Amino acid sequence: MATRFIKPKVDKYVQLYSKYANHQGLLYSSVATATITNVGTVFYYSVPVLTFSNPPTGGILATGHFNIVSGVPTSITITNRGLGYTADPTISISGGGGGAGIVATFLSKINLSKKREFVWNLQNPIQLNENGLIQIVDRVYNNAVATTVYTIRILDISSQCIVDTIDGSGIPNQPSFNQGRVIDIGIPNKPFITDISFEIQPQTINTISLLIDEGISSNAGIDGNIEFFISLKIIEKEPSMIEFGSTNNINTRQ
Repeated sequence: MATRFIKPKVDKYVQLYSKYANHQGLLYSSVATATITNVGTVFYYSVPVLTFSNPPTGGILATGHFNIVSGVPTSITITNRGLGYTADPTISISGGGGGAGIVATFLSKINLSKKREFVWNLQNPIQLNENGLIQIVDRVYNNAVATTVYTIRILDISSQCIVDTIDGSGIPNQPSFNQGRVIDIGIPNKPFITDISFEIQPQTINTISLLIDEGISSNAGIDGNIEFFISLKIIEKEPSMIEFGSTNNINTRQ
């Protein structure tokens, strides 16, 4: 009988630094503040409608409402900060059964522009001949907020996983996310890194594309002045028998 030699599998590591990434997608911002600069002299019998101006094509309209005390608007509550604004939106007021007088004036400000997708082209592509596992083994943020939760998702990787992208956070007015597979969630100094991994199919990996967002369910990106380092580990599995019709090894929820 001929002897069969099996080449041992070697774990692959990819070091990613944000300074060396290509920034894909749009720069876009959300509404950070909305204030009343002059309450005016109009008396309102019911709460008037507040309307933000539209962002450029592809953005998400911000929404909010007035808080009225004794017929006078006193403050603005933002219910959805929107996305895609490249300049401070204007605010208009309508309805409410208002009488004659000077209409209130408003001022809104957007936050810093945010980049959504980071892409690194690998000088040495990774070839997987068998199924493998991918996970983050280290990551460091610079200029990040210590109490902010950052979520990292990976794109363009063929996966065996059935990915559940339904927002189960229960937080109101969160943008839904439907792109990428979550590979890390936590605050910057989170001590446990390798607690999320998923199975990937045989493929050649030429690029790594990541979405890094503030919050669990948000897809607004991160502030442009934040730098980060990420170390990815890719484990190629030994050849094994595949049981068709079995879902024992399929991760159905992340």
